[in-house]
Amino acid sequence: MKFALTLKPVAPLGRLLRMARWAEQIGFESLWLYDVPLAWMDPLPLLAAIAAHTSRLRLGVCVANPVTRAPLEMALASHTLHAMSGGRFELGLSRGDGAARWLARQPATLDEVRDAIHTLRTSAPSWSIGPPAVWLGTYGPRGLALAGEAADGVILQFADRELTAWARACTGPEVRAMAAAAVALDVDKARARQRVRWFVRMISEDLARIVPRVASLPAELQEWAAAWKSADAPRRDMLCDRMADRFALVGPASACRKRLAALEAAGVECFNYFVLDDDDDVVMATGHMLLDC
Repeated sequence: MKFALTLKPVAPLGRLLRMARWAEQIGFESLWLYDVPLAWMDPLPLLAAIAAHTSRLRLGVCVANPVTRAPLEMALASHTLHAMSGGRFELGLSRGDGAARWLARQPATLDEVRDAIHTLRTSAPSWSIGPPAVWLGTYGPRGLALAGEAADGVILQFADRELTAWARACTGPEVRAMAAAAVALDVDKARARQRVRWFVRMISEDLARIVPRVASLPAELQEWAAAWKSADAPRRDMLCDRMADRFALVGPASACRKRLAALEAAGVECFNYFVLDDDDDVVMATGHMLLDC
């Protein structure tokens, strides 16, 4: 399995360059930056700087959207980064639900996402070396079907084997699949679950809407989705900790090794370590352990 790393696009630039060189040196295949308008820095110029200081590492944005970035401008920026990095840029794209909510706007429709992919692939300037790969970040069956139809890859923002197998059935076998999730490799599972609670809470609203529509998913997931809808904040924290073992990668390295093998068997080719921790020592230690898995 290949491994990727997603970091916050925040100052200082020197830290990002240092982390990028470290990720390249120890064997990560790609480095991505979050795209959260106004909350953090714009990832695209930061990726340009990272491209100039790395040679092998693939680079991506996780994930842009056609609400906050006009499709033609996003296409031009993507072609520019792809050319200046020697063909190493990859575009993560979504409807922009989180970004749209942040700005009190509506997310893009799937038709608008399809049009954005079409714009990227048909608006190549004369100096372009070809369009970059497009990874579609999505949850629902229609979005997954679009990934299989129009994208090069799909970003599945969970580390659950059953959900992954269902999603792969929706996309079809041809599209590449990346599992993207928070990681806490720790023999103390209670502590590990608390560390990834932010991630589980972030994805739970979307998954709680989708799970009841998929009868083939396990009873544990169905019961969790039903409980989530009516739970208050303290109860939701408990539900997050309960589902951390499914949605994130937590626990001792031996258990995580088995989880990664199960994801690979379900059709995942790359695991993307979602990072929000500001402690570089923790990130690096986790990265080393992850690659050792």
